[in-house]
Amino acid sequence: MLSLKTIGMQKHLKDFQKRLDPRIRVVLSIHDAVFINCPEQFEQEVFSTIISYMEEPIQGVAGVFETVRVPMAIEMKKGPSWGDMADFDISNRSL
Repeated sequence: MLSLKTIGMQKHLKDFQKRLDPRIRVVLSIHDAVFINCPEQFEQEVFSTIISYMEEPIQGVAGVFETVRVPMAIEMKKGPSWGDMADFDISNRSL
């Protein structure tokens, strides 16, 4: 299911690349983690949108699980490197 969400998230990121900055992109996706490169001045808008999208329940896929709505709890961290990651405060998001 995470793969379905990651594919949909790519559409949001492509929009951000066009509107804001071409450096906004998925750097790496491993198991249940997605690493996004985003200049700091855009992080609030980009991360708020991604969080809202990822938390939406997955809509059923015809013939697979059309009656299931699965919510996804996520956590977001940010930092200049993997070793320096800190929680991203999602409580003050604007969306």
